[in-house]
Amino acid sequence: MTEDSFQDQVVNLVRAFGWHRPTSTPCGQPVHIAEAHALPELSKSESMTQRELALSINLAPGAGGGAMGRWRRFVKARISITLCAVVPTAACGSAERSVPLEERQAAVAEIGARVMPFDLEKTTHVFEKIENGGRQVVRADSDDPEQVRLVRGHLSEEATRFSKGDFHDPGTIHGDDMAGLHQLVTGYQRIRIEYSEVDRGAQIVYTTDDRELVRAIHDWFDAQVLDHGGHAQPHE
Repeated sequence: MTEDSFQDQVVNLVRAFGWHRPTSTPCGQPVHIAEAHALPELSKSESMTQRELALSINLAPGAGGGAMGRWRRFVKARISITLCAVVPTAACGSAERSVPLEERQAAVAEIGARVMPFDLEKTTHVFEKIENGGRQVVRADSDDPEQVRLVRGHLSEEATRFSKGDFHDPGTIHGDDMAGLHQLVTGYQRIRIEYSEVDRGAQIVYTTDDRELVRAIHDWFDAQVLDHGGHAQPHE
């Protein structure tokens, strides 16, 4: 049996048993396979180019055509989101932050456009803190029925996921180390999550009697307002 043949059989076995999970690592961390390969290489150098990164993980620069280009853009954006966690000297939120805020916000917008179906340039996020939690609102900036439909469909689905402890989408957009996220994932059963429609959009209201989770929700909201820049605001 040749090496290639053996490798093909192993791949088929992994897929047959459902062990192939491209959106998480073998140890269960919610990191996309592209990031899992790229991040160890990135941790070795803060100045690695996309070409050097591709070559270091055996991806030819021209491989995959448009798919390769999309992968590169995705990884480049995720570099901006995850660099603070990858490089120990980078202190998130400090004056010495390795990734400038404007670059991080641009990366968040790029990844957000892949996760959220509505147009970020035609909608506004509101992350309003309340005494026992928070109120997340997304409204279309006009009466565009398509944007309203997309906003409502997305927030409805997200509310369902959040109520089950699935915060994968915010982690994908903002990074799995975003403020408050871990507490929400582990404490979701103590959070009331309610979806409803509002004028030109929809909202999700998060409430809890747990003061630690209230702080986590507030921290989570602060992180989103900061990352979304001009696309978000702390109140209406």
